[in-house]
Amino acid sequence: MKAGILTAGNEILLGKTLNGNLGFIGQFLAENGFSVNENITVKDEEDEMVYALKELWQHNDIVISTGGLGPTDDDITKNAIARFFGKKLIFKEEISDIVKNRFKKLNKPAPDCNKSQAEVPEGFDWLPNNYGTAPGLYFFSGNKTFVALPGVPIEMQHLLVEEVMPRLKQNYKTQKIFISELHTIEKSESEIAEILQNTLIPSGVNLAFLPQTGRVTLRIYGNSKENCLKLIEEIEKLIGNYIWGRDEDTLPGRLHSVLINYKLTVSVAESCTGGLIQSMLSSLPGASAYFKGGITVYSNEMKEKLLNVSSAVLDKCGAVSKKTAYEMCNGLQSLMKTDLAGAVTGIAGPDGGTEEKPVGTVHICVKYMNNILHKKFLFSGNREMIRLKSAERMLLMYLKILEKSLKENTLDIIK
Repeated sequence: MKAGILTAGNEILLGKTLNGNLGFIGQFLAENGFSVNENITVKDEEDEMVYALKELWQHNDIVISTGGLGPTDDDITKNAIARFFGKKLIFKEEISDIVKNRFKKLNKPAPDCNKSQAEVPEGFDWLPNNYGTAPGLYFFSGNKTFVALPGVPIEMQHLLVEEVMPRLKQNYKTQKIFISELHTIEKSESEIAEILQNTLIPSGVNLAFLPQTGRVTLRIYGNSKENCLKLIEEIEKLIGNYIWGRDEDTLPGRLHSVLINYKLTVSVAESCTGGLIQSMLSSLPGASAYFKGGITVYSNEMKEKLLNVSSAVLDKCGAVSKKTAYEMCNGLQSLMKTDLAGAVTGIAGPDGGTEEKPVGTVHICVKYMNNILHKKFLFSGNREMIRLKSAERMLLMYLKILEKSLKENTLDIIK
């Protein structure tokens, strides 16, 4: 069954609001066997919405609109729906009572403009909204379905999950779509595509490349779970060394699990990333069990004073060098007394680069017990991208050195 999504909102087209509702609807429908065929985003203008409804209704089995169900003058979705379907708007006293009671609980009178939210196109069902005053709308005719949902994410999600999906499953037979993702790092989209170019994709299975800053996610999806898993197995054989996680995994989350499970502590010394790694390490509940702290040291003076980096190394090799990263890491571990320590120093730009050390040059050093791992990188992108890539590579190197140190336990914590 094909679905079309209509999004209404000037604020989305102005770029002031991200269309997060589309992502949620698309994923939720796919997980339940419904395929999103297209999306149209229009201004808060009735003519534009009627035209979009005509296009979507013609080409899809299910049409879902979001936004424009509020009580203000720019909320004209309901008028457009009534006009397109040739229906009158009928005042529903039971909806009005619900709205009035909501305001009564807040010791406020219901504004007159909220009366419009009690109007429903003739022949439509209204869907109770437990999180707001705008009810959803549901219409089924000729094996086609139309749904109107509020634009507020928590209200939209509640109605889609609790009210709309049970009706869709009652009216349509679908086959659930299997979706899985492999998260990779170190290789670009084109490099991965080249490695996988001769891989046979089974019938009914799709492979999508989703490039992000510094990494690529591979999404495998289709009606046959068995065939999807076969493709995943083949991909893992070819690029397993570059896969760091699956599905909902995040780098902070992977590291969090390992540190908690093995009761290890971690610290970090940052230069070019300016506290970004510390923010990642402390982002999850329970981080205080393993994250002792971090130091941001931009100046050479602070590197010497706080981390005991020698002036001779700084003079001879410079702040951005393997030896400086190594001494920062050693000094940090001596100071923090953590099981795992790491240091990063680099040139995030846009200035400061030289021919010998261009912008994007980054040295990362991590240490666990007597094992030390160092890597030099040359990252591309702007300052923000270089900082993000550096921070994520630091987390990955934490994981890799732990894998190396714990392999006598036959534990593979990366895959």
